[in-house]
Amino acid sequence: MMQHSKSGRLRLPRYWEAPLFVTAIFLTFVVARYMQLGARREIFKTLRIEFVLGLVLAVACVFIISAYPVRIAKLRPAKNVLVGITLLFVAMIIQIPFAADKVMANNIFVDRVIKFAMLTFFMVALIRSPRAMRYFLAAFLFACFYVTQESARGAISGSLVWQNQGVMRLHGAVPIYAHPNSLGGVAIGLVPFVVFLFPVIRDWKFKLLLLPPLMTAGVCMLYSGSRTTYVGFFGFLVYWWLRSTNKLRWLLIGTALAAAALPVIPDQYVERFKSIGGQEAEGHSKQMRIEILN
Repeated sequence: MMQHSKSGRLRLPRYWEAPLFVTAIFLTFVVARYMQLGARREIFKTLRIEFVLGLVLAVACVFIISAYPVRIAKLRPAKNVLVGITLLFVAMIIQIPFAADKVMANNIFVDRVIKFAMLTFFMVALIRSPRAMRYFLAAFLFACFYVTQESARGAISGSLVWQNQGVMRLHGAVPIYAHPNSLGGVAIGLVPFVVFLFPVIRDWKFKLLLLPPLMTAGVCMLYSGSRTTYVGFFGFLVYWWLRSTNKLRWLLIGTALAAAALPVIPDQYVERFKSIGGQEAEGHSKQMRIEILN
């Protein structure tokens, strides 16, 4: 809330800031996690860079939370989200003993659930001011851009493109994004940040910095051949359009862009999109998922 000084002027509230060295470690962890630095350099693999940074941050954040508690109880929406996350976390833990491949399920749980849960904990403990949020967004966008740009370059050279399920699909350069669906996931995850940050940034130099990540993310989404990514992208467009104040204008712009882009999109990716509701060329991954659910 705003406070009044003795002179009667409105004064912005003071935000708590984490120590600079802790913030620096946190930002390094964000970059290391999303870029998977441990798989890029032998020295990082030997040092187990993500584990070391995560351990240091965990100790620091436990101390910070105990000394400067986060008052979630006063924020009912945040409390509801926390309850939902906890229930989801418990549901995923319960599923591990029933997995067909328990070792793989355990590895995926640690890599994709535990590590991201720890990242969320670090964010809650350390991001408590607009400046800290800006630092985090800069580190996150940089890491995601690096991942998508190296795959975009791989798409141009052909070094990261090979056939999968009857389609030439783009892959990531490190194990965490080796599967096209994983690459498409990080690409589609980048798009909302760029779209919603663009109108609130005033400096055009920083606005222009958001365009390269958006373009490389677009390349990764298209050439990954990931139907999950396609559905997520169009779902986001619908959500964004429903939130817009000038729906007719954006509908016309979107229609014009789609009409211009469709002729230059390779046929195999158009067919891949169509297979969401029809028959697959190869692999039958969709049918396999249905059988697993049944």
